[in-house]
Amino acid sequence: MQTGTNWKGAITANRKEILLVLPILLSLVLFSFLMRYRGWRSAPLGDWDMLAYYLGADSMLHNGPIMEKGDLSSYQSYQPPGTVYLVLPAVAFLKDARLFTLPGDLLVNIAAMVFLYLIFRQAFGRGLALAICIVFGCTRLVFMGLWPIGHPAYALGMLWFLMQWIRKRSAW
Repeated sequence: MQTGTNWKGAITANRKEILLVLPILLSLVLFSFLMRYRGWRSAPLGDWDMLAYYLGADSMLHNGPIMEKGDLSSYQSYQPPGTVYLVLPAVAFLKDARLFTLPGDLLVNIAAMVFLYLIFRQAFGRGLALAICIVFGCTRLVFMGLWPIGHPAYALGMLWFLMQWIRKRSAW
């Protein structure tokens, strides 16, 4: 621990940056969601890949058991059942199956945007990080939806935690 470090000033500076950047990131996610869910009533009714998660959330609400496995992948192995927890609030409160992925999509895309900002802010500064988040928010990557594998939020989260681990040199 360094002596003479002004931690109160550093915390205040981080709080000011969070209060400045977080509304921008949230408005970008909101914009991307408005673009994705416009015309949602004309969307096809079901996503067959997510059917196991919809049924698992419905079973969890009415019967109580927790899913042990997700859907069967093309590699003939089962996906992890964690996506059911992201679908659960919408299955409980929304009646239209076309909106079942809405809360999970929102949460995962906010995480992707925040991790993207944190990674690029640490590497290149705040201005470029915000520019990259704006580009990411306007591309089709945000429209991926709630798919259990391959979403940028998972890869960006792992990369950010790896960068923190290397930067702090806290290897075991």
